Amino acid sequence: MDKYPAKIKFCPIQEAVFEIRFSSFLPSQAVFGITYQTINKHFSDSKLIQLPILQLPEAVRQSDPNLVYQPLHRLQKGNLSISIGPKVISFANQAPYIGWTVWKEQLLTILSAFVEAGICHKIERSGLRYINILKVPLFDATNTKIQIINDTLTSQSTTMRTEIKKEAETIIMQLSNNVNVAVNNASFLGSVIDIDVLIDLNIDNAKFGEKMDEILNTSHTHEKELFFKLLKPDFLSTLEPLY
Repeated sequence: MDKYPAKIKFCPIQEAVFEIRFSSFLPSQAVFGITYQTINKHFSDSKLIQLPILQLPEAVRQSDPNLVYQPLHRLQKGNLSISIGPKVISFANQAPYIGWTVWKEQLLTILSAFVEAGICHKIERSGLRYINILKVPLFDATNTKIQIINDTLTSQSTTMRTEIKKEAETIIMQLSNNVNVAVNNASFLGSVIDIDVLIDLNIDNAKFGEKMDEILNTSHTHEKELFFKLLKPDFLSTLEPLY
């Protein structure tokens, strides 16, 4: 496929998340305070939510590698949210997806304010993740095939995970077939295409400010190309793509 759709009428995106992990010389509470004051100007009328992890002592959160990058607070506004932790800030768009052009503009506006506030010492990593839910079997909709000995999997409940290495990027792809999924409080057996594009950065705050647009575009291009290469043309046509 040489040309990818600009938009899909029946969009399968259940959630899109952009995350950056960083280090800061500021105390954890100062990181949240300054970040909240900075981004709230661009994300007004949101609801501030304290996340359950705050109930754990700070010493435990900082010493556990599984917790150190977890957010402590969330700003929620409709289907958009911003989660903030001492070493992480992430942006989520739950279905319905507002589209890359609009979402990217919002990301750049808020990230620019975040950079100008000087909260970070170093940006360690970025990640752009899309979780897509299909209402058809994975092997019918995608160019994937799993064979164990001489048995080709078709309807079996199956989950696979693989990593695709590029230059500075690592693409983590998780595919699930015939698994329980929930959409709009309704549960059904479906398929999941989960693609996460990670970029190791290790750059200072100013350099990240210069490269934000490039980082977002690179991440989105890798995700989009892989997603559409996975789909069979016949299935893609049922989603009514617009070019």
